[in-house]
Amino acid sequence: MKFEKITQENIDLLKPYLYACPHQMCGYSPLVLTMWSDYFDYRYALCRDTLFLKMRDESGAQYFFMPICDVENGLELLREHCRETGDKLQFFGVGEEYVELFCKRLNAKNPVELEKWADYLYDARALTELVGKKYNAKRNHINKFRKTYPQAEFKDFKKAYREKVLAFLEKYSKNDLTASYFYDKNEVSLLVENWRDGEYPAGYMEIDGEAVGFTVGDIVGDTLFVHVEKCLRDISGVYEATTNAFLKRHVTDAVKFVNREEDMGIEGLRKSKMSYYPLRLVKKYRIIEND
Repeated sequence: MKFEKITQENIDLLKPYLYACPHQMCGYSPLVLTMWSDYFDYRYALCRDTLFLKMRDESGAQYFFMPICDVENGLELLREHCRETGDKLQFFGVGEEYVELFCKRLNAKNPVELEKWADYLYDARALTELVGKKYNAKRNHINKFRKTYPQAEFKDFKKAYREKVLAFLEKYSKNDLTASYFYDKNEVSLLVENWRDGEYPAGYMEIDGEAVGFTVGDIVGDTLFVHVEKCLRDISGVYEATTNAFLKRHVTDAVKFVNREEDMGIEGLRKSKMSYYPLRLVKKYRIIEND
């Protein structure tokens, strides 16, 4: 089994597997795997019609993902691979429904819940329509934004608008001090610079000819994943309005859920994501083989 670096050039080879992935986790999205390939050293291998992924965390430790799509046989193939290479068989991001199986197969005793990496999963229709008292604040923010900026328009992003969105990202960098910005600023800029029209759903909010918000996602199965959400913070209601416009554009009858990724342990992100009332958190675990 030979692992190779995931790149923009070979991601199309992996998409049939990734789009058939049942795990409903953002880490299996083609966009995430390409955007963060250098940061986490994402690599892949194809063997016996199964896709294998591995990464290195910030400490340099190597972890495997759950195999796609034959999990049980994939586990045995990875066990053989690690015996040949001398690598430790350890997994990052095992879904809650697979913990018992992985612990049994790996003789693992203490699976560790990765709390800051849990994905926020929402009912797509509820998140789009914002019906009910609990969404009053969100609707008020959107209505205030529309009243203050009646000229605002949400547009599909295309490569012809790259310079406009890159200019927005430069402004955004000057008023964003969160850790998440420092992690992904380069990846988002590269994504915009190398944009391929029609590959992923994306859009931006424009006021008087200037971009003030930018969103990118991906649709896997019945789930819309929202990977990039950036807006100028000094414009009241722009986050809510941009998010809502993006969802209205891309939530169809086939889309049942929206995944807005993790909070990475950042309190502000946690509060923001909880304020939209998720259906549940998609929990993930670290499991290490006990020799």
